[in-house]
Amino acid sequence: MFDAVRNNRIVVQGILGLIVLTFAFFGIESYLGKGSGEKPLAEVAGQPISRAEFEQELRRHQDRLRAQLGAEADLETLNSPAVREQVLDSLINRRLLTRFAQDQHLAVPDAQLQDTIAKLPAFQEEGRFSKARYQQILASQGMTQPGFEAQMRQDLAFQQIIAAVGGGAVASLSSTSQLLGLQLEERKMRVSNFNAGDYAKGVAVSDEEIAAYYDANKARFEQAARAKAEYVIFSRDGLRATVKPEEKDVRQWYDAHQGNYGTPEERGARHILIQVAPDAKPEAVEAAKAKAESIVVQLREKDGKNFAELAKGESQDPGSAANGGDLGSFSRGMMVKPFEDAVFSLKPGEISDPVRTDFGFHVIQTTSVKPSSIKPFDEVRGQIEDELRGQAAARKFAEQAEAFSNVIYEQPDSLKPAAEQFKLEIHTTDWISKGTPAPAPFDNKRLLDAVFSADVLDNHHNSEAIDLGDARLVAARVVSHEPAKLRPMEDVRGEIVATLTHEKAAKAAASAGEAALESLKKGQNAALEFSPEQSVRRAGSSLSASALRAVFSVDSSKLPAYAGAATADGFQIFQITEVKRDEIKKDDPRVVALRKQYEQLIGERDLAVFLSGLRKTYGVEINQGELQKS
Repeated sequence: MFDAVRNNRIVVQGILGLIVLTFAFFGIESYLGKGSGEKPLAEVAGQPISRAEFEQELRRHQDRLRAQLGAEADLETLNSPAVREQVLDSLINRRLLTRFAQDQHLAVPDAQLQDTIAKLPAFQEEGRFSKARYQQILASQGMTQPGFEAQMRQDLAFQQIIAAVGGGAVASLSSTSQLLGLQLEERKMRVSNFNAGDYAKGVAVSDEEIAAYYDANKARFEQAARAKAEYVIFSRDGLRATVKPEEKDVRQWYDAHQGNYGTPEERGARHILIQVAPDAKPEAVEAAKAKAESIVVQLREKDGKNFAELAKGESQDPGSAANGGDLGSFSRGMMVKPFEDAVFSLKPGEISDPVRTDFGFHVIQTTSVKPSSIKPFDEVRGQIEDELRGQAAARKFAEQAEAFSNVIYEQPDSLKPAAEQFKLEIHTTDWISKGTPAPAPFDNKRLLDAVFSADVLDNHHNSEAIDLGDARLVAARVVSHEPAKLRPMEDVRGEIVATLTHEKAAKAAASAGEAALESLKKGQNAALEFSPEQSVRRAGSSLSASALRAVFSVDSSKLPAYAGAATADGFQIFQITEVKRDEIKKDDPRVVALRKQYEQLIGERDLAVFLSGLRKTYGVEINQGELQKS
């Protein structure tokens, strides 16, 4: 199949965006697609992708978009059909890669998995992997260690596939040089604008046109159904205030996790190992011990100054012998206990008696001591209390979430029972509708759809408890409702007149611009006002795509040359006055940099073909109706 990819390169947009291969904190259970009787949004190789799985991934994707867009993010953008299709494609591609990895028996060795986890910055302290921090982070995310490692193993298998498919793309230097030349080509130009506003005075709009536009666009003038609602939020964060860790628990946590609050004592050491198996016969053990004892004597005679020399000649540890037995620095918990106890009991420079471990007999010298820098208990008490409060709140939320949902369902005529039982505040909204962005938490589509469902509107029932993500459940009920209605034509007459006036004026501006462009191309004087000269390039230009296409597609063999492009506000004429092309040498460093980007693009196209092939091999069915409803 990889060979087929190499022979069928096509352009497919946004492939890498469709595959979210990240070391994220979510369990492998999401891949199983457990449903609740609802129709799946898609099936991959006969396995369903449930609505719950899709919405969970959609929330994650929306969170990423919010982080990128900041204040510019809006509900329409975050929940657009394009975003929803992208998320579903991401889930489909994961399923395809999972199935392919299984069929190809792709395996990730334990050593590779452990090395990858150990190198993740989130699990490190002072540049080293911290098992305590690893367990703490997983616990705070409600994850088990086996579940997280299973997800990690799957992600690494995905990366093997992607590297095999797209990692070997090659772009020639000559084609890359040509591409760079096109990107760097510079054209100097001036612009003349034909704006709709300059042609609006002569525009007339008749009553018949207004009526026809109103009849053809009634959906635009429909006031969406709207409602006022009350709601309650049951959340992990809300439970934090109800939890007060006991002093003994705070102290116990501090004693068990001191490494989280500073640097524990570290010691440098070196050793000479005389190997003997754990189950060796007594005579072999005695011989090894005698050898180690003789080395101790030799070392102590010279105060350990001959340690490196003896280690190189006598130590049977292949990893450290060549370095004079040096093991570097380490803290407690990183070595086997008998060895560790000996190192931390010695003074710097002191030579130990032979120490027996499963590896044999060690002769040890402590080379350095770096004292601990652990913050005192009182200094970190608040931090620990906050950590324990968060853990307790997470457990409490997990324990009570189902009970909250049951109360909402079993007592559907009011939110008060749930509010009283779980000590929640009942919030109220102003008017909200499905047609305009709604404030949080009603920016969640499932919640907004629930508010406008027949059961909630007509029967005045509570909505179901809806998962907002981030350990939050919300339930709402409608307190006031107005159905959708068509705004009278007289109320929107001004909007219609403005729209039709602009359309007619823009059309007139475009006609005038096109006529002027034809005159200029024929060498006639069009008496236009042009802007000051400016330089543009294909790469990094602020021009619109249509304008950029017009400027760089016009024949520049005879200057000045003229090109034009329609705009939403009329028309633009571009006068190209100069063309500058850089000479690209073979050793130009920019070619090397661009070549990597070009090869990445080729790799993405290869991956697109590969995924397309997997879809045909395993079969993918998408339920567009369910996708639009979700």
